Amino acid sequence: MPRGFALVFYITLTTLFTALPLLMAKDVAHTSTYCDLVIDELNEARAKHGPESHLKIQWLESTLKQLVRPPSRLRIVSIGIAL
Repeated sequence: MPRGFALVFYITLTTLFTALPLLMAKDVAHTSTYCDLVIDELNEARAKHGPESHLKIQWLESTLKQLVRPPSRLRIVSIGIAL
């Protein structure tokens, strides 16, 4: 294997692994933006429909929070270990 090839290969890997966390963080930022939009829409619906819709919107908010709640424990299911 020529020396120049190894140098290009290592530079390529370094660049890839440096950019990977940034690409992953971008996805999380988009998800957060979408969650903010959903909260804004729920607040507008609450203001538009008044107090009679409070229980329905509260139920919807609590249901959504249950879907996106942070994991309480790290689980490694493939080998059967729960931390």
